[in-house]
Parts: sequence; C-alpha cells; structure tokens
Amino acid sequence: MGKYADLLKAAKTNKTTTDLTPKFHKWTKKGQSIVGKFLSKASVASSAKAGDTYNQYMFEVDDGLTKFSLGGAADNEFQTLLREGNVYQIIFEGKIALEGVKSVNKYTLILVALGADIPQEDAE
Repeated sequence: MGKYADLLKAAKTNKTTTDLTPKFHKWTKKGQSIVGKFLSKASVASSAKAGDTYNQYMFEVDDGLTKFSLGGAADNEFQTLLREGNVYQIIFEGKIALEGVKSVNKYTLILVALGADIPQEDAE
C-alpha cells in the first residue's frame, strides 16, 4: 500500500477524518437563517444568462460546512461588509417585487462576532 493509503487507513481507524463536503443551503422560506463563520466567496458563472456571474458563499456552521448564493442584489450590498473569519447571521426576508416581473431576494445581515473575538475550541 502507498503512504497516502496508509494515512487514510490510520485516520479511519482512529476516526480522525473530517468530511469537508459542504451542504448546499437553498433560501425558500421567509425567516430562514444561518449563523456561522464566513470562510470565502467564489464567483460562479450563471446558467441563466451567458456572461453573468454571481457569488457563492462558504460558511462554517454548527453542523459543518454550508454554501449558498444570495442573488446579485445581495452580492452588491454585502460584498464590502463581509469579512473572512467573522461570524454572521443571515436571515432571508423574502422576495421583493420590482417593476415588471423581476424580483430580488432580501436579507438581513447581522455581525455576531469579529474573528479575533471568537473563542478557540482547541486552544489550551
């Protein structure tokens, strides 16, 4: 067996592996919220309109990693506010109708803690 296969076997035996696959969170109901540490955002190509992009956000929450999109309007609103390492609550406030048939998703963004103020579990 190779050295990496041996590492995997030992990690599984010792139950020290961590599943890093994020769960996808879909905003569907008014009042839904997540609370967690903001890790990163990535620009993703839109399948709805060629050339358009939107952000996909990655958060560490109590039950693991989660990723989600907020929509272009929220991307523009939050891009200067979110800082990696800080803890936020995001609350879905529903869809807001604009002129014509277009609507945008509305969210409330709450800063819970600055990264430097978050207690470290493993610190001794």
